[in-house]
Amino acid sequence: MENKYFEEIEQLQKQIDELKEKIKEQESQPVKRWRANLGGDYYYVNNNLLTAKDQEKAHNVNNVLYKLGNYFQTEQEARNYRDNILTKQELKDLALELNDGVEIDWENRDQRKYFIIYDNHIKNFIIDFWHDSQYVGQVYCLDQNFLEIAKERIGEDRLIKLIKSGV
Repeated sequence: MENKYFEEIEQLQKQIDELKEKIKEQESQPVKRWRANLGGDYYYVNNNLLTAKDQEKAHNVNNVLYKLGNYFQTEQEARNYRDNILTKQELKDLALELNDGVEIDWENRDQRKYFIIYDNHIKNFIIDFWHDSQYVGQVYCLDQNFLEIAKERIGEDRLIKLIKSGV
């Protein structure tokens, strides 16, 4: 009777060892952005700002869309991407308008460059400024009312969505 249990323990230990090995293999795999298998479907935003579906064929068009970040597993992801790109462009256009033709001079430490951030702890927007440092992908404006005007014209919900998207 005891041998039966020892056999079960050995089998279970073998399964545990196999699972541990699979976990090690999975952990050693680099985390990559999703890409469809050959013949699989993906979504993107076309030049008419509509979401479209295509099939992965490893052609140049597939590769370019993937490299540009315009390549998604779901149609909703593609729609979100489009919406965020449009919102960011509105924010850039607003900053350009408010700057009224004055160039941002990153060498000028006396010129304040305002930018919008969202504090997830207090669940609110904050306007801040730098004199000579830049964040990657941030939109800067010379008008200290940038945040309030952006909330009014673009809307808080769209700004939150943009900021949380990382676009």
